[in-house]
Amino acid sequence: GGNTPSLFPIPTLSVGGSLDGVVRVTRLAEAYYTQQLLNTGKKTKVATSALLFPVVVLPGVNHASLITTNSSSGIPSDVLSRDLRAETDAAQAQAMVARIIADFFGTVANRNETISDSLLTAVQRSASFFDPILEAFVRLEGSWFFTGFDDEHGSSEWAATAQQLMAKPLPEQKGGGGADAWIWEGSRNQFHMLTDEEKIPPYYRHRHRPEIIVDFKNKTLCSSTVAQLRYIQLTPAETAYGLDGYKIIEEEKVNILAAMEEDDDGQEPVSAIEIAVKLASRQYIFNHTNQSSASPDLDAGSRCRTINSKAYQWALTAVQPAERERFERYGVPLVMGEDRKPVIPAGPWWIYTYLAFEDEARGGAVNVSSYFAFYPMDANPYGAGNHYCKLLSPARALEWILIDGLRRKYSIYHF
Repeated sequence: GGNTPSLFPIPTLSVGGSLDGVVRVTRLAEAYYTQQLLNTGKKTKVATSALLFPVVVLPGVNHASLITTNSSSGIPSDVLSRDLRAETDAAQAQAMVARIIADFFGTVANRNETISDSLLTAVQRSASFFDPILEAFVRLEGSWFFTGFDDEHGSSEWAATAQQLMAKPLPEQKGGGGADAWIWEGSRNQFHMLTDEEKIPPYYRHRHRPEIIVDFKNKTLCSSTVAQLRYIQLTPAETAYGLDGYKIIEEEKVNILAAMEEDDDGQEPVSAIEIAVKLASRQYIFNHTNQSSASPDLDAGSRCRTINSKAYQWALTAVQPAERERFERYGVPLVMGEDRKPVIPAGPWWIYTYLAFEDEARGGAVNVSSYFAFYPMDANPYGAGNHYCKLLSPARALEWILIDGLRRKYSIYHF
């Protein structure tokens, strides 16, 4: 992926099912973004250009629908073990694909002279399906795969918003009344690797910390946070507790992509495992707005959990009604658990301990817990005033609703 035109040399069609559990629909959404949107741009009429590079999602179609009849006989074992349940008859699904292919070839042959109404309708319907996926991956997460962002370039809007959620409620006006004396003028985020020791070869990264800019005259706050999208997991020991630069750089985008070339089959989530974000603490913000009683207790409770709950609720609201109804009936819900301290409350243990997804004892839900690191104002100056969180990406929450949360009760085995 990338945020510059892909310049496909010839017309290209991509088709997939909304319930494909083998090659997940979020990979199809990535194709929609790069193949159809970025590739066509504004160089030609939107309708014509979209039909020369269309990406179509077929509602209710799974992977097996396109390779067999309604019988499970003949379905490869790796498909049976991963696919979701189809809601569209296999013969009907295959007829839909055949019609789309025929319309596509007809459009290519005629170029700008004839536009297929049925293909145009399929493309427009698919665009509506993909809209919340793009919102989650491109804008909120800042996905390295959808965009040209990487470990040192780009940003996550969700990681920027997290600072405002961490600080709520802001200091009130003297005299009370419930009105906030301070307001947010802006929040931004920057992608940087979390480990920031400057003298580790071949790593050599500058130190990055969250920032809060206070405007006393206008009583406004601006914030800048630091985040890293995590796509692989390393242990503290594997990185020599943050000192093995050669191991640390396995998390760079170029190395992640190189590793994916060996066994990428579209099965794994496209979204980040977590958005690890360095935030300023609520105590720090109160302290810097001249609040005399800025206690460490201002950061008490599971403040990362609150932010993660917002991400999950966003995803539930963003998907189409039919997708939400299916998930609420058959899906395994996510429940946000209490924030956890790493085994050792120090940088490497926070960095290399990841957002936890654990089945609840009775199997009715999956508990999601953030590891946090909070350093009060009187702590070591190296970390004082920071409150770090492992955040649930809205994109990961959305993938859970559309795909992974359905596997337990809505797989092809439960047909």
